[in-house]
Amino acid sequence: MLDWIRFSLFFEQLKLCYKAHFYSAKKKYANQLQRVKQVRRQSQRHYAVGSPQLFIDISNLVFRDGKTGIHRVVRSVASCVSRLEGYKGYRLSLVYASPYRLGYWHAFEYERSMLGKEGLPNRDQPIDFKQGDIFFELDWNLRLAAFQRPFYERMVAAGVKVFFNVFDIIPLSLHELNSEKSRNTFESWLLEASRYTGVLCNSQAVAEDYREWRREKGLSEDFIIDWFHLGADIENSLPSKGLSGNAQAVLDSIRATASILMVSSLHPRKGYAQALDAFELLWKAGSDVKLVIVGKDYPNNGNLAQRLREHPEQGRRLIWLENISDEYLDFVYKASTAVLFASRAEGFGLAVWEGARYGKPLILRDLPVFRELAGDNAMYFSGLEPDCLACAIADWLKLYENGIAPASNKIKILSWEQSFYFMLEKLICLSEDKNYLE
Repeated sequence: MLDWIRFSLFFEQLKLCYKAHFYSAKKKYANQLQRVKQVRRQSQRHYAVGSPQLFIDISNLVFRDGKTGIHRVVRSVASCVSRLEGYKGYRLSLVYASPYRLGYWHAFEYERSMLGKEGLPNRDQPIDFKQGDIFFELDWNLRLAAFQRPFYERMVAAGVKVFFNVFDIIPLSLHELNSEKSRNTFESWLLEASRYTGVLCNSQAVAEDYREWRREKGLSEDFIIDWFHLGADIENSLPSKGLSGNAQAVLDSIRATASILMVSSLHPRKGYAQALDAFELLWKAGSDVKLVIVGKDYPNNGNLAQRLREHPEQGRRLIWLENISDEYLDFVYKASTAVLFASRAEGFGLAVWEGARYGKPLILRDLPVFRELAGDNAMYFSGLEPDCLACAIADWLKLYENGIAPASNKIKILSWEQSFYFMLEKLICLSEDKNYLE
């Protein structure tokens, strides 16, 4: 009888694995089919423009919006571009590359269907570049850069300034959380991004990390490295809409007691395991403080997702909202008491500025990039052990109850529109400053 039960359990596990593999393959096939259809809709007639152009690459977003922080950045910039025809003599163009064909195309179909822009050609058309143009690979695609190298080289030879966006270089700094294969893949992309005119990073801290990496690799110093900060207004990032049926009950529960919010995917580096352990210590000591998590599951995070789903405090002092809209997230920010960012490494940290924009106090790991964004307007903690964070939260709760917790209202945050213009100014000034380039 026992053997039969074991066999039955094994068989059920086998079915679950097969089902997961089937749906993963199905999703992968659907994405590939979408890319093929996109290629078929492309025109072969080049779209020529007389004025200088500033091309902004949104390749991943055209094919699939994964609702990640990076996609929020790209969506926000795309939304700003759709409201402008040009800037300082440059025509702004959203473009993308197909993984099946060399070259870049204007994303007319995306602009028309997703951004509501009118008066565009019916089909996506290849870009026509010339001396004085600027190309900025804003989106992040690890495998596209090497494939498109001949096209980038043609642009550079024609006098186009080619820049890449570097969100972070975390895969190279947290070795224990990244496989050798993923580190090699990322570094190969970074080397490709470092072949042309320059890079823009999303923070000064990332720019310094990148500059140090170039020194270690012995790469030329005749290269532009600069940075720009991101925006924080969710409503101007083409936000997704929709609330679940129990949203009001969840929001009421969050408001009922002190609730500390974490926003990001369940990536191992984000500090969720430490945070959950820390809150368990607080709950064991009798605290009613809630831990609210907004973020998708992430592969290779151990048993964290299972712990969250099966936790005895789930729905009480622990709330995990796995796949919610930006509209719902807006309400969660407003309902929460404070924002916690326990990540071990970040390139920016959108939740820091988003939390500040909602006027929420911040509890942050002591990272250079968080100091850059929040200055003295946050409470910082160090250490990777649960009791380090538990003590920090307990101390913060006492300060909060006495009305003397650090406030975030003095942090100078940018809107996505301000961030967008900051980015444009950097690209144009760096491209036209001959002394800088020489």
